[in-house]
Amino acid sequence: MRQIILILLLGILLASGAFYFRSELSTAKKASPKLTQTEKVWPVRVTSAQRGTHEIYRIVYGRVVAEVKSKPGFRIDGCIEHLGANIKVGASVKHNQLFMKLDTDRLEISLKEAQNNIAEAEAQLEEIRTKLQGFDELFSNAQGNKAFAMEEVERKRKLNESGSISSREFENALIAQNDAETTLIQLEREKASLVASLNTQKQRVKSRQQGLESAKLNLDYAVLTASHDGIIASVLVEQGDCVRAHNPVVELIGTDTIVLELKLPVYLYMAIAGSQNLVGGLVEAFSGELDNVVKSSARIVRVAPQIDDTTQMITLYAEPLNNTTKTALTPGAFVRARILAQRLEDAISLPSSALFDGDTIYAVEDDRLVPYSVELLARDDDTVFITGEISAGAEILTTRLQFVTPGLKVKVIRN
Repeated sequence: MRQIILILLLGILLASGAFYFRSELSTAKKASPKLTQTEKVWPVRVTSAQRGTHEIYRIVYGRVVAEVKSKPGFRIDGCIEHLGANIKVGASVKHNQLFMKLDTDRLEISLKEAQNNIAEAEAQLEEIRTKLQGFDELFSNAQGNKAFAMEEVERKRKLNESGSISSREFENALIAQNDAETTLIQLEREKASLVASLNTQKQRVKSRQQGLESAKLNLDYAVLTASHDGIIASVLVEQGDCVRAHNPVVELIGTDTIVLELKLPVYLYMAIAGSQNLVGGLVEAFSGELDNVVKSSARIVRVAPQIDDTTQMITLYAEPLNNTTKTALTPGAFVRARILAQRLEDAISLPSSALFDGDTIYAVEDDRLVPYSVELLARDDDTVFITGEISAGAEILTTRLQFVTPGLKVKVIRN
Protein backbone atom coordinates (compact mmCIF):
# COMPACT_ATOMS: atom_id res chain seq x y z
CA MET A 1 0.00 0.00 0.00
CA ARG A 2 2.82 2.26 0.94
CA GLN A 3 4.62 1.54 -2.33
CA ILE A 4 1.55 2.42 -4.33
CA ILE A 5 1.31 5.77 -2.59
CA LEU A 6 5.00 6.54 -3.34
CA ILE A 7 4.51 5.71 -7.02
CA LEU A 8 1.49 8.00 -7.26
CA LEU A 9 3.40 10.88 -5.61
CA LEU A 10 6.31 10.41 -8.02
CA GLY A 11 3.95 10.52 -11.03
CA ILE A 12 2.35 13.67 -9.76
CA LEU A 13 5.79 15.34 -9.40
CA LEU A 14 6.85 14.35 -12.93
CA ALA A 15 3.61 15.62 -14.43
CA SER A 16 3.94 18.91 -12.61
CA GLY A 17 7.57 19.33 -13.84
CA ALA A 18 6.60 18.64 -17.45
CA PHE A 19 3.76 21.16 -17.32
CA TYR A 20 6.05 23.76 -15.84
CA PHE A 21 8.73 23.21 -18.52
CA ARG A 22 6.19 23.48 -21.32
CA SER A 23 4.81 26.67 -19.85
CA GLU A 24 8.30 28.23 -19.55
CA LEU A 25 9.16 27.26 -23.15
CA SER A 26 5.96 28.81 -24.45
CA THR A 27 6.64 31.95 -22.51
CA ALA A 28 10.19 32.12 -23.89
CA LYS A 29 8.97 31.75 -27.47
CA LYS A 30 6.49 34.56 -27.03
CA ALA A 31 9.08 36.77 -25.41
CA SER A 32 11.91 36.20 -28.05
CA PRO A 33 11.95 38.29 -31.36
CA LYS A 34 11.30 36.59 -34.79
CA LEU A 35 14.58 35.66 -36.85
CA THR A 36 14.83 36.58 -40.63
CA GLN A 37 17.26 35.10 -43.34
CA THR A 38 19.44 37.85 -45.19
CA GLU A 39 20.12 37.66 -49.08
CA LYS A 40 23.77 37.07 -50.05
CA VAL A 41 25.51 39.78 -52.15
CA TRP A 42 28.23 38.59 -54.57
CA PRO A 43 31.26 40.82 -55.21
CA VAL A 44 31.98 41.03 -58.96
CA ARG A 45 34.07 42.90 -61.51
CA VAL A 46 32.63 44.43 -64.66
CA THR A 47 33.74 46.05 -67.93
CA SER A 48 32.06 48.74 -69.98
CA ALA A 49 30.48 47.72 -73.28
CA GLN A 50 31.70 49.93 -76.11
CA ARG A 51 30.79 49.55 -79.76
CA GLY A 52 33.29 50.19 -82.52
CA THR A 53 35.34 48.86 -85.41
CA HIS A 54 37.78 46.14 -84.46
CA GLU A 55 40.61 44.56 -86.46
CA ILE A 56 41.76 41.03 -85.72
CA TYR A 57 45.29 40.09 -86.70
CA ARG A 58 46.94 36.71 -87.04
CA ILE A 59 50.64 35.90 -86.84
CA VAL A 60 52.20 34.07 -89.79
CA TYR A 61 55.78 33.05 -90.44
CA GLY A 62 58.07 32.90 -93.45
CA ARG A 63 61.41 34.08 -94.74
CA VAL A 64 63.04 36.86 -96.73
CA VAL A 65 63.78 35.87 -100.33
CA ALA A 66 65.35 37.61 -103.31
CA GLU A 67 63.70 36.84 -106.63
CA VAL A 68 66.73 37.94 -108.65
CA LYS A 69 70.21 36.54 -108.13
CA SER A 70 73.14 37.21 -110.43
CA LYS A 71 76.57 35.61 -110.76
CA PRO A 72 78.66 38.18 -112.63
CA GLY A 73 82.01 37.36 -114.18
CA PHE A 74 84.60 39.02 -116.40
CA ARG A 75 84.08 38.97 -120.16
CA ILE A 76 87.75 38.26 -120.78
CA ASP A 77 90.45 36.00 -119.37
CA GLY A 78 92.83 37.54 -116.88
CA CYS A 79 94.32 37.62 -113.40
CA ILE A 80 92.74 39.62 -110.60
CA GLU A 81 94.91 42.57 -109.64
CA HIS A 82 92.60 44.41 -107.22
CA LEU A 83 89.43 43.83 -105.14
CA GLY A 84 87.03 46.65 -104.45
CA ALA A 85 86.39 48.03 -100.95
CA ASN A 86 84.30 45.88 -98.61
CA ILE A 87 83.84 43.04 -101.10
CA LYS A 88 82.86 40.31 -98.66
CA VAL A 89 79.93 38.05 -97.89
CA GLY A 90 76.96 39.96 -96.50
CA ALA A 91 78.16 43.37 -97.68
CA SER A 92 75.69 45.68 -99.41
CA VAL A 93 76.69 47.11 -102.78
CA LYS A 94 75.23 49.80 -104.99
CA HIS A 95 74.71 49.80 -108.74
CA ASN A 96 78.06 50.33 -110.58
CA GLN A 97 80.11 49.80 -107.40
CA LEU A 98 83.53 48.24 -108.10
CA PHE A 99 83.81 44.50 -107.48
CA MET A 100 87.32 43.82 -108.80
CA LYS A 101 89.83 44.64 -111.55
CA LEU A 102 92.11 42.51 -113.75
CA ASP A 103 95.79 43.12 -114.48
CA THR A 104 95.80 45.41 -117.53
CA ASP A 105 99.50 45.41 -118.56
CA ARG A 106 98.92 43.00 -121.44
CA LEU A 107 95.74 44.81 -122.44
CA GLU A 108 97.46 48.20 -122.53
CA ILE A 109 100.20 46.75 -124.82
CA SER A 110 97.49 45.39 -127.11
CA LEU A 111 95.81 48.78 -127.15
CA LYS A 112 99.06 50.50 -128.12
CA GLU A 113 99.62 48.03 -130.94
CA ALA A 114 96.09 48.55 -132.19
CA GLN A 115 96.60 52.31 -132.15
CA ASN A 116 99.83 51.96 -134.17
CA ASN A 117 98.16 49.61 -136.66
CA ILE A 118 95.28 51.98 -137.27
CA ALA A 119 97.69 54.90 -137.72
CA GLU A 120 99.71 52.94 -140.32
CA ALA A 121 96.60 51.84 -142.20
CA GLU A 122 95.17 55.35 -142.27
CA ALA A 123 98.50 56.72 -143.61
CA GLN A 124 98.47 54.18 -146.43
CA LEU A 125 94.87 55.04 -147.20
CA GLU A 126 95.74 58.73 -147.41
CA GLU A 127 98.61 57.94 -149.80
CA ILE A 128 96.27 56.08 -152.17
CA ARG A 129 93.78 58.93 -152.04
CA THR A 130 96.54 61.41 -152.94
CA LYS A 131 97.55 59.28 -155.94
CA LEU A 132 93.95 59.12 -157.10
CA GLN A 133 93.59 62.87 -156.84
CA GLY A 134 96.70 63.38 -159.06
CA PHE A 135 95.55 60.61 -161.39
CA ASP A 136 92.23 62.32 -161.99
CA GLU A 137 94.01 65.17 -163.71
CA LEU A 138 95.99 62.75 -165.97
CA PHE A 139 92.84 60.88 -166.79
CA SER A 140 91.02 64.10 -167.67
CA ASN A 141 93.87 65.16 -169.97
CA ALA A 142 93.89 61.72 -171.65
CA GLN A 143 90.18 61.98 -172.33
CA GLY A 144 90.73 65.44 -173.84
CA ASN A 145 93.58 64.11 -176.02
CA LYS A 146 91.42 61.28 -177.29
CA ALA A 147 88.56 63.62 -178.18
CA PHE A 148 90.98 65.96 -180.00
CA ALA A 149 92.57 63.04 -181.88
CA MET A 150 89.16 61.83 -183.03
CA GLU A 151 88.26 65.31 -184.28
CA GLU A 152 91.60 65.53 -186.16
CA VAL A 153 90.98 62.19 -187.85
CA GLU A 154 87.58 63.37 -189.10
CA ARG A 155 88.96 66.71 -190.26
CA LYS A 156 91.94 65.19 -192.09
CA ARG A 157 89.79 62.49 -193.65
CA LYS A 158 87.81 65.20 -195.40
CA LEU A 159 90.99 67.05 -196.42
CA ASN A 160 92.51 63.85 -197.75
CA GLU A 161 89.40 63.07 -199.71
CA SER A 162 89.51 66.57 -201.27
CA GLY A 163 93.21 66.14 -202.05
CA SER A 164 94.21 69.01 -199.76
CA ILE A 165 96.57 66.78 -197.75
CA SER A 166 98.48 63.67 -198.42
CA SER A 167 97.48 60.18 -197.33
CA ARG A 168 100.52 60.16 -195.08
CA GLU A 169 99.20 63.01 -193.01
CA PHE A 170 95.85 61.26 -192.66
CA GLU A 171 97.56 58.07 -191.49
CA ASN A 172 99.53 60.05 -188.91
CA ALA A 173 96.21 61.40 -187.57
CA LEU A 174 94.91 57.80 -187.25
CA ILE A 175 98.08 56.79 -185.37
CA ALA A 176 97.67 59.75 -183.01
CA GLN A 177 94.05 58.71 -182.30
CA ASN A 178 95.12 55.14 -181.58
CA ASP A 179 97.85 56.34 -179.20
CA ALA A 180 95.36 58.56 -177.35
CA GLU A 181 92.90 55.68 -176.95
CA THR A 182 95.68 53.33 -175.78
CA THR A 183 96.85 55.88 -173.20
CA LEU A 184 93.28 56.35 -171.93
CA ILE A 185 92.70 52.60 -171.60
CA GLN A 186 95.96 52.21 -169.68
CA LEU A 187 95.02 55.06 -167.39
CA GLU A 188 91.56 53.52 -166.84
CA ARG A 189 93.19 50.27 -165.81
CA GLU A 190 95.57 52.05 -163.46
CA LYS A 191 92.69 54.02 -161.98
CA ALA A 192 90.65 50.87 -161.47
CA SER A 193 93.64 49.32 -159.72
CA LEU A 194 93.99 52.37 -157.47
CA VAL A 195 90.27 52.36 -156.68
CA ALA A 196 90.50 48.66 -155.78
CA SER A 197 93.51 49.42 -153.58
CA LEU A 198 91.56 52.27 -151.99
CA ASN A 199 88.62 49.99 -151.17
CA THR A 200 90.93 47.29 -149.85
CA GLN A 201 92.72 49.82 -147.67
CA LYS A 202 89.41 51.17 -146.39
CA GLN A 203 88.48 47.64 -145.28
CA ARG A 204 91.89 47.28 -143.65
CA VAL A 205 91.37 50.55 -141.77
CA LYS A 206 87.88 49.44 -140.72
CA SER A 207 89.26 46.12 -139.50
CA ARG A 208 91.99 47.86 -137.52
CA GLN A 209 89.43 50.28 -136.10
CA GLN A 210 87.49 47.26 -134.87
CA GLY A 211 90.70 45.91 -133.38
CA LEU A 212 91.23 49.23 -131.63
CA GLU A 213 87.66 49.25 -130.31
CA SER A 214 88.11 45.65 -129.14
CA ALA A 215 91.30 46.63 -127.31
CA LYS A 216 89.48 49.53 -125.65
CA LEU A 217 86.57 47.27 -124.70
CA ASN A 218 88.95 44.72 -123.23
CA LEU A 219 90.30 47.44 -120.97
CA ASP A 220 86.73 48.25 -119.95
CA TYR A 221 86.00 44.55 -119.45
CA ALA A 222 88.96 44.36 -117.06
CA VAL A 223 86.83 46.25 -114.53
CA LEU A 224 83.83 44.41 -113.01
CA THR A 225 81.09 46.45 -111.32
CA ALA A 226 77.70 45.64 -109.77
CA SER A 227 74.91 45.59 -112.33
CA HIS A 228 72.31 46.37 -109.63
CA ASP A 229 71.93 47.10 -105.93
CA GLY A 230 72.32 44.00 -103.84
CA ILE A 231 73.92 41.96 -101.10
CA ILE A 232 76.98 39.78 -101.72
CA ALA A 233 76.05 36.15 -101.06
CA SER A 234 79.47 34.70 -101.89
CA VAL A 235 82.90 35.71 -103.23
CA LEU A 236 84.33 32.95 -105.42
CA VAL A 237 87.86 34.29 -106.06
CA GLU A 238 90.73 36.02 -104.31
CA GLN A 239 93.21 38.70 -105.35
CA GLY A 240 95.83 37.16 -107.64
CA ASP A 241 93.57 34.39 -108.97
CA CYS A 242 93.41 33.94 -112.74
CA VAL A 243 89.93 33.53 -114.17
CA ARG A 244 88.37 32.48 -117.43
CA ALA A 245 85.92 34.63 -119.33
CA HIS A 246 82.30 34.38 -118.15
CA ASN A 247 83.15 32.29 -115.07
CA PRO A 248 81.30 33.69 -112.00
CA VAL A 249 83.45 35.49 -109.46
CA VAL A 250 80.72 36.67 -107.03
CA GLU A 251 77.08 35.89 -106.29
CA LEU A 252 74.89 38.96 -105.86
CA ILE A 253 71.38 39.00 -104.47
CA GLY A 254 69.28 41.87 -105.78
CA THR A 255 67.77 43.93 -102.97
CA ASP A 256 65.38 45.58 -105.39
CA THR A 257 63.63 42.23 -105.76
CA ILE A 258 63.48 41.26 -102.08
CA VAL A 259 60.08 39.96 -101.01
CA LEU A 260 58.63 38.32 -97.91
CA GLU A 261 57.57 34.73 -98.54
CA LEU A 262 54.86 34.07 -95.94
CA LYS A 263 53.28 30.68 -95.20
CA LEU A 264 49.57 30.76 -94.39
CA PRO A 265 47.59 27.70 -93.19
CA VAL A 266 44.89 26.83 -95.68
CA TYR A 267 42.08 27.11 -93.12
CA LEU A 268 43.22 30.63 -92.22
CA TYR A 269 43.64 31.56 -95.88
CA MET A 270 40.07 30.43 -96.61
CA ALA A 271 38.73 32.41 -93.65
CA ILE A 272 40.55 35.58 -94.66
CA ALA A 273 39.98 35.28 -98.41
CA GLY A 274 36.27 34.83 -97.77
CA SER A 275 35.98 38.30 -96.27
CA GLN A 276 38.59 40.39 -98.08
CA ASN A 277 40.95 40.54 -101.05
CA LEU A 278 44.39 39.47 -99.88
CA VAL A 279 46.31 40.94 -102.82
CA GLY A 280 46.97 44.59 -102.07
CA GLY A 281 46.60 44.10 -98.32
CA LEU A 282 49.28 45.26 -95.89
CA VAL A 283 51.27 43.19 -93.42
CA GLU A 284 53.60 44.27 -90.63
CA ALA A 285 56.75 42.15 -90.59
CA PHE A 286 59.60 41.64 -88.14
CA SER A 287 62.95 40.06 -89.00
CA GLY A 288 66.37 39.77 -87.36
CA GLU A 289 67.85 39.09 -83.96
CA LEU A 290 66.54 40.48 -80.67
CA ASP A 291 69.08 43.30 -80.62
CA ASN A 292 68.66 44.12 -84.31
CA VAL A 293 65.04 43.66 -85.32
CA VAL A 294 64.04 45.08 -88.69
CA LYS A 295 60.42 46.21 -88.78
CA SER A 296 58.84 46.71 -92.16
CA SER A 297 55.47 47.33 -93.74
CA ALA A 298 54.85 45.27 -96.85
CA ARG A 299 52.09 44.93 -99.42
CA ILE A 300 50.87 41.53 -100.57
CA VAL A 301 51.55 41.41 -104.31
CA ARG A 302 50.50 37.88 -105.18
CA VAL A 303 49.35 34.51 -103.87
CA ALA A 304 50.88 31.20 -104.93
CA PRO A 305 48.53 29.36 -107.29
CA GLN A 306 48.88 26.01 -105.52
CA ILE A 307 48.64 24.61 -101.99
CA ASP A 308 51.54 22.63 -100.56
CA ASP A 309 49.98 19.19 -100.09
CA THR A 310 52.58 18.21 -97.48
CA THR A 311 52.28 21.21 -95.16
CA GLN A 312 48.77 22.31 -96.13
CA MET A 313 50.12 25.83 -96.45
CA ILE A 314 49.67 28.43 -99.13
CA THR A 315 52.36 31.02 -99.89
CA LEU A 316 51.85 34.78 -99.94
CA TYR A 317 54.42 37.17 -101.40
CA ALA A 318 54.65 40.64 -99.86
CA GLU A 319 56.90 43.44 -101.12
CA PRO A 320 58.43 45.86 -98.57
CA LEU A 321 57.25 49.40 -99.16
CA ASN A 322 60.47 51.11 -98.09
CA ASN A 323 63.71 50.79 -100.12
CA THR A 324 65.81 51.34 -96.99
CA THR A 325 64.04 48.42 -95.37
CA LYS A 326 64.76 46.24 -98.41
CA THR A 327 68.47 46.85 -97.95
CA ALA A 328 68.27 46.03 -94.24
CA LEU A 329 66.48 42.72 -94.79
CA THR A 330 68.75 39.72 -95.20
CA PRO A 331 67.69 37.13 -97.79
CA GLY A 332 67.10 33.79 -96.12
CA ALA A 333 66.30 35.39 -92.76
CA PHE A 334 63.31 34.23 -90.72
CA VAL A 335 60.38 36.64 -90.65
CA ARG A 336 57.26 36.96 -88.50
CA ALA A 337 54.33 38.96 -89.80
CA ARG A 338 50.97 40.26 -88.62
CA ILE A 339 48.24 39.95 -91.19
CA LEU A 340 44.74 41.41 -90.97
CA ALA A 341 42.38 38.46 -90.68
CA GLN A 342 39.05 40.14 -90.01
CA ARG A 343 37.54 43.60 -89.66
CA LEU A 344 34.37 43.86 -87.55
CA GLU A 345 32.10 46.87 -87.81
CA ASP A 346 29.86 48.00 -84.93
CA ALA A 347 30.98 45.16 -82.68
CA ILE A 348 31.53 44.97 -78.91
CA SER A 349 34.87 43.74 -77.59
CA LEU A 350 34.78 41.93 -74.22
CA PRO A 351 37.05 39.65 -72.19
CA SER A 352 36.25 36.02 -72.94
CA SER A 353 35.21 35.56 -69.28
CA ALA A 354 32.17 37.77 -69.98
CA LEU A 355 30.59 35.22 -72.33
CA PHE A 356 28.49 32.42 -70.82
CA ASP A 357 27.28 29.37 -72.74
CA GLY A 358 28.56 30.89 -75.96
CA ASP A 359 25.62 33.25 -76.43
CA THR A 360 24.84 35.06 -73.17
CA ILE A 361 26.28 37.97 -71.25
CA TYR A 362 25.08 39.53 -67.99
CA ALA A 363 24.71 43.25 -67.41
CA VAL A 364 24.64 44.70 -63.90
CA GLU A 365 21.50 46.79 -63.53
CA ASP A 366 20.40 48.08 -60.10
CA ASP A 367 22.92 45.71 -58.48
CA ARG A 368 21.35 42.66 -60.10
CA LEU A 369 22.33 40.49 -63.06
CA VAL A 370 20.27 40.87 -66.22
CA PRO A 371 20.93 38.36 -69.06
CA TYR A 372 21.25 39.37 -72.71
CA SER A 373 21.39 37.06 -75.71
CA VAL A 374 24.25 37.91 -78.09
CA GLU A 375 25.85 36.61 -81.27
CA LEU A 376 29.52 35.64 -81.13
CA LEU A 377 31.30 37.16 -84.13
CA ALA A 378 34.90 36.14 -83.47
CA ARG A 379 37.49 35.22 -80.86
CA ASP A 380 41.01 36.54 -80.53
CA ASP A 381 43.01 34.99 -77.70
CA ASP A 382 41.27 36.16 -74.48
CA THR A 383 38.91 38.53 -76.27
CA VAL A 384 35.49 37.90 -77.78
CA PHE A 385 33.69 40.10 -80.27
CA ILE A 386 29.91 40.07 -80.07
CA THR A 387 26.84 41.88 -81.32
CA GLY A 388 23.42 42.20 -79.69
CA GLU A 389 20.95 44.58 -78.12
CA ILE A 390 23.42 46.01 -75.60
CA SER A 391 23.48 49.67 -74.71
CA ALA A 392 26.80 51.46 -75.03
CA GLY A 393 28.37 51.91 -71.62
CA ALA A 394 26.50 49.00 -70.03
CA GLU A 395 28.44 47.30 -67.22
CA ILE A 396 29.06 43.69 -68.24
CA LEU A 397 29.93 40.97 -65.75
CA THR A 398 33.45 39.53 -66.18
CA THR A 399 33.76 37.52 -62.93
CA ARG A 400 33.23 33.77 -63.38
CA LEU A 401 30.84 33.01 -60.50
CA GLN A 402 30.12 29.40 -59.52
CA PHE A 403 26.40 29.95 -60.02
CA VAL A 404 25.09 32.68 -62.32
CA THR A 405 21.35 33.28 -62.41
CA PRO A 406 19.23 36.19 -63.60
CA GLY A 407 18.41 38.56 -60.75
CA LEU A 408 21.39 37.54 -58.63
CA LYS A 409 22.34 40.39 -56.31
CA VAL A 410 25.90 41.63 -56.81
CA LYS A 411 28.22 44.40 -55.72
CA VAL A 412 30.61 45.86 -58.28
CA ILE A 413 34.25 46.04 -57.15
CA ARG A 414 35.90 49.10 -58.59
CA ASN A 415 39.61 49.71 -58.63
